[in-house]
Amino acid sequence: MATIYRIQDKEGRGPFRPGFSHQWIDEDRAEWPETYMHQFGADILKNIPEQRHAGCGFFSVDQLKKWFTPVELDRLLLLGYSAVKLDSSTVIARSKEQLVFHRKKPLWIDAIKIDV
Repeated sequence: MATIYRIQDKEGRGPFRPGFSHQWIDEDRAEWPETYMHQFGADILKNIPEQRHAGCGFFSVDQLKKWFTPVELDRLLLLGYSAVKLDSSTVIARSKEQLVFHRKKPLWIDAIKIDV
């Protein structure tokens, strides 16, 4: 079990989705970390048991802040996203930048908003 930090909306959805990312991405950012598919392989999601809820996140607030710039965090907050802490998660892959996890409960249940 692990504590996970992430950015998500009230339904537990992260901000990376087609047609939406351009609304919050900081065009002046120096570089992007690699996506979870590049780091762990496109088949990583096949390692998630049925009836589980999965996502990407971080082991610390510091990791989260390295992934999202202050400009991006401000934009995401205005768009209804929050930084949250989730407990009772099983990590299936991790790197120095991020992790992939799953849990029994939907990601919005028991998500505790935190300040970043």
